[in-house]
Amino acid sequence: PAVSRSFQVTQGTQTINFPQPANRAFDAGPATLNATATSGLPVTYTSNSTPVCTVSGAVVTLVSVGTCSITAAQPGNANYAA
Repeated sequence: PAVSRSFQVTQGTQTINFPQPANRAFDAGPATLNATATSGLPVTYTSNSTPVCTVSGAVVTLVSVGTCSITAAQPGNANYAA
């Protein structure tokens, strides 16, 4: 006779590869970020230091001299955990 078995399929894991941006002179203009997720899903960026730098899409605009801190994130989807 036939035998059936079942099992759970869970969300996959992912990691973000976010290379360290190089130091940049204030007058160098905007910089482009290039983080990637192993899931292939798009990565979003947030500035943690808006008085120094802002982010729109993957472009960082320098606002003043100081330390620019950026967070790269991927919230996941139905198949991948955040």
